[in-house]
Amino acid sequence: GEGWLIHMATGDSLRADTVVLAVGHRPPNDPIGNRWSGSRSRYITNPWAPMSLNVISPQDNVVILGSGLTAVDTVLSLVDGQRSGTITMVSRRGLFPQAHAELPITASDLTPEVSIFLADTSKSRLLNLARGLRKKARRMIGEGGDWRAVIDGLRPHLSAIWRSLSLGDRQRFLRFLRPYWEIHRHRMATQISAAFGELHDAGKIEFVAGQIASAQATNAGVELIIEQRHSKHRLAIAADWVINCTGPLPSNTSSGNPAIGSLLVDGWLKPDLLGLGIETTETGMALNVSHEPVDDLLVIGTLRKATEWESTAVPELRVQAAEIARMVVQRVSSSPNVGSAVTG
Repeated sequence: GEGWLIHMATGDSLRADTVVLAVGHRPPNDPIGNRWSGSRSRYITNPWAPMSLNVISPQDNVVILGSGLTAVDTVLSLVDGQRSGTITMVSRRGLFPQAHAELPITASDLTPEVSIFLADTSKSRLLNLARGLRKKARRMIGEGGDWRAVIDGLRPHLSAIWRSLSLGDRQRFLRFLRPYWEIHRHRMATQISAAFGELHDAGKIEFVAGQIASAQATNAGVELIIEQRHSKHRLAIAADWVINCTGPLPSNTSSGNPAIGSLLVDGWLKPDLLGLGIETTETGMALNVSHEPVDDLLVIGTLRKATEWESTAVPELRVQAAEIARMVVQRVSSSPNVGSAVTG
């Protein structure tokens, strides 16, 4: 009833009547866990850590876990110079991001398709939407157009679509459709795609679809056993280094981020059931454990993925920041003594 008290690591504290949570992701999860035995000195768990890749020599053989944009950036960092060692990318499906169009494209107007989907109450509505979009993309390609126009045209409607999905449909999307959506939505720049493609064509990158069954570290390096996706055949790979590029985690656990840890413990924040972020209103107010809006605890960014789905890129964040700023200004204007704090 008296606002918020923010304790700083330096020992100082701040009082505020309004708090805006603008925290980002946590470092990647460990996809190997207890299947790794021996020293972890050759396991780079966070490729974003400063100087983390400098220990890798051009002749070292490297296994990269993941095949998304982080993995692509890591590959290009490793081949910045003469490289004789092999690079093997391991991911569950062996997919990697598509490229942006070489020339600007105009996004399709998908308002009619989205309206039909929102009015659809059948159990197969999500599958119907996916099939309809795929058919539209193929038709555009056949007419000399670009499939990216369909993906880009869907983007303004993503929040409305996501909010309309049942918990079951969201689970099905995450399990079956998300990998394919991600590689078409989060695309490589054309020059990066070209460089990456040249490396693959030259045989400097290998792709393996599967998951790590075991990893045994020795003095000489790491012996990995990979269970391939379709055949279930177990493939042995020797590596000097293993790099985890499986992507960041949401900061929605009490141990994951001290800025929100106590808020979660005390019930001011409520993680969503799918572990994507925290529950919020459509305007960005946090929802507490009783599912009540907390009007002086506002949220921007990745923590709103549970409600918005599309909540990590600049266009969406810019809109969120403007809306939250207006809400803060309104509170300050109505109460001249109100102060606010932003943590991010």
